[in-house]
Amino acid sequence: MPAPHVLCLLAALLAAADAQTTANPQSCKQCRDNSVSRCPAQAQSCPAGQSSCLSVWEANTLVKGSVENTGYSYSCVPSTIPSRNISLFFGNGVYVKIQSQNCSTNGCNTAFTPVWPIINSVYTGGRCPICFAPGRSNCSSKETLQCEGRASQCISISGQISEDDITIPFAAKGCATPHACELKKGEILDSGVFTYKITQTECYTPSGAQRILGPLGLGSLLPSLAGLLAVKFLS
Repeated sequence: MPAPHVLCLLAALLAAADAQTTANPQSCKQCRDNSVSRCPAQAQSCPAGQSSCLSVWEANTLVKGSVENTGYSYSCVPSTIPSRNISLFFGNGVYVKIQSQNCSTNGCNTAFTPVWPIINSVYTGGRCPICFAPGRSNCSSKETLQCEGRASQCISISGQISEDDITIPFAAKGCATPHACELKKGEILDSGVFTYKITQTECYTPSGAQRILGPLGLGSLLPSLAGLLAVKFLS
């Protein structure tokens, strides 16, 4: 076949593919709730540029004295958003576990169910300083936690926690999985319970010999709102 004919055929095929993509945009389950049964099962069309579906499940004990809080989030996202298994342990029974899965076919997140990664109880031989301070931008403590399994990195993290229209700063230290150490300054993690805006993350091995992340920065604080959510955490 002559070259001009090949080029014409290729152009026609590309145009047809573009037309099909425009006519059939990505669709995903879209919902956020603390009960997966209350989320509608049907998928909805995604905005332009969001070609993947994301499912997020969170469990945490950040509210002092409470039982485990769980929540679910389903949304459309750009294809660059990764799947993650994030676990952070701040000692004294305080933890955050977030699992997310990214998929790229229509409605692919309607059938996902939470499957928590198992953090085994094998000690890594390292201990990390621990603290958790809602309403503050930094924290420190002389207490340490023996890290277990894949939660083998020491982490120092701070940022903002939001729920509905209330936002407060937070700071924490403890043991973390590698995916937690990939969180970057300015990143917004919209999970099933809270929304986290990261302003500082630093991870290192328990020996402290090698740090694997270290961009340090302080985000803006909203002190007028801090007392509102801090009451919930500290009461």
